Amino acid sequence: MKVNPARFAQMAVRVFDVDPEGKSESDIAYEGIDRLVAFWTSLGAPTRLDYYDIDDSKIDVMVEKAMVYGEFGNFAKLKDEDVKEILQASL
Repeated sequence: MKVNPARFAQMAVRVFDVDPEGKSESDIAYEGIDRLVAFWTSLGAPTRLDYYDIDDSKIDVMVEKAMVYGEFGNFAKLKDEDVKEILQASL
C-alpha cells in the first residue's frame, strides 16, 4: 500500500465497488483492504497469523525462509526488512 496506493485503490474500485467520490487515493485503498478482509472473514478464512498459532517468536525463521532466493515481489521488490514488517503487522 505504501509503495503503490494507486494499485490498491484500483482494486478497491474494480473488485469491491468502493465509491471513490470525494475520497483520497489512500482512503479508497484502505476501504478496499477493509472489504477484502471482510470478504475473507465471510468465507471463514483466517486473516491473521495468530489464527495459525504463529507468534513473533517465529517471524525471523519465516523471513529467512521467504528470502531464500532473495528479493521478490510484483509491486516492489521486497527485502528482508519489508517481509518482517509485513509479518509483524499480520500477527
